[in-house]
Amino acid sequence: TGGKKQSHINRVYATPVTDGVTGDIKPLPLPQASSMHQGVVSLTPDGNTLFLTRWMITGGKKVSGIYSSRKTGDSWSEPVLLDSLINAAGFSTQQPFVMPGGKYLLYASDKSGGYGGFDLWYAELDENGKPVRTANLGDVVNTVYDEQAPYYHAPSSTLVFSGNGRVGMGGYDFFYSKGSIDSWSSPVNFGYPVNSVKDDIYLVSKGGAKNVL
Repeated sequence: TGGKKQSHINRVYATPVTDGVTGDIKPLPLPQASSMHQGVVSLTPDGNTLFLTRWMITGGKKVSGIYSSRKTGDSWSEPVLLDSLINAAGFSTQQPFVMPGGKYLLYASDKSGGYGGFDLWYAELDENGKPVRTANLGDVVNTVYDEQAPYYHAPSSTLVFSGNGRVGMGGYDFFYSKGSIDSWSSPVNFGYPVNSVKDDIYLVSKGGAKNVL
């Protein structure tokens, strides 16, 4: 509805892409409560399991969790909150990213066991896409401040994320780290012109092995 009392709810949309050109943009047929925001989605390689963030803002505070939904025909099932292995009670968990191959799920959370603020974590997925084990990415990647929005660029074996805990250009900056799930090099700031004095967060790349961007 329009007007000054309009309720702005984040929703998930989809579009076909042919040779890099998008088509009609339509809401994804994904169940959603009227007061619940949905976004930051990631699919398993078979396209049948969708991980997403759901959040609510109450009293000015955002509380988020990661859910999963299964595809049946052209529809998606009611998203189900992942268990306490991923979503710890009293904390926020968000921004899922399924790594190529579908064996691991990257995500951000401020739950205990980290180094402070939001940290990057990973979860091992079984053959059905269910998380069975989780661990923090470690202090090479994480700081006492916030690291969020993980993205893994497979052609160059590069982890890209946004953080506000290192020397940067202002707010959240994009950083990159080479390596694999349990071994990462020291993160490097992308610098100008990728980063700005504003918050730079959420990256998706079409680049190849020699060029992440």
